Amino acid sequence: MTKPYQKLTAIVAKPILTGIASSVLFAILPNVSAIAAPTILIAQNYPLLAAGSTGTSVSQLQATLKLLGFYSGEVDGNYTVATQDAVTQFQAAAGISADGVTGPSTWAKLLPAPGDVATLPATQVPASPEPVVEPIAEQAPEGPPGPPILRAEIEGPAVSQLQKELTTLGYYQGEINGRYGESTQAAVKSFQSDSGLVVDAIVGPSTWDALTQALGQ
Repeated sequence: MTKPYQKLTAIVAKPILTGIASSVLFAILPNVSAIAAPTILIAQNYPLLAAGSTGTSVSQLQATLKLLGFYSGEVDGNYTVATQDAVTQFQAAAGISADGVTGPSTWAKLLPAPGDVATLPATQVPASPEPVVEPIAEQAPEGPPGPPILRAEIEGPAVSQLQKELTTLGYYQGEINGRYGESTQAAVKSFQSDSGLVVDAIVGPSTWDALTQALGQ
């Protein structure tokens, strides 16, 4: 059976700044002289990161997302909800699975291939180049569009659909107005808690799937 969100228009990803993340990263991270350049430039050497992770790799992730405009929080090495949210937004924009977990495919999109950037001495801080904005290459559709990612302040038919489903399940008693306000956030959090999901009021693939299962569709 067709899922409700498959009838909705997918969110259009914003352009991504490419080719500058690794070189400018040296100027942002603290104690960068202690980090070997190959460690920064080779994506496959990075660990799997998720909510609760901490350390230098998380700081590097936050700094890169900050450069690309997806993260506005503090570069503190803690994989918080804000960091997970930024990763999810980047993944959606990059056309990969938007699950908020930073694995090999996400690192590969964040950092250029080893042959694309010259190896830099560990103590050298390069000058920041002019950013080059490139659109994401279009890919041939492989089937129905995935579910849109919904969060606070978003408006539109996708939010109305969400409110209807939450109303059917008894989590939402407000007006079906297509606005992701506080009452909708509270309903989503309650549903996520009952479903054993991360309680962040962000409606991504996992929450959509849980809603579909709960509705028996």
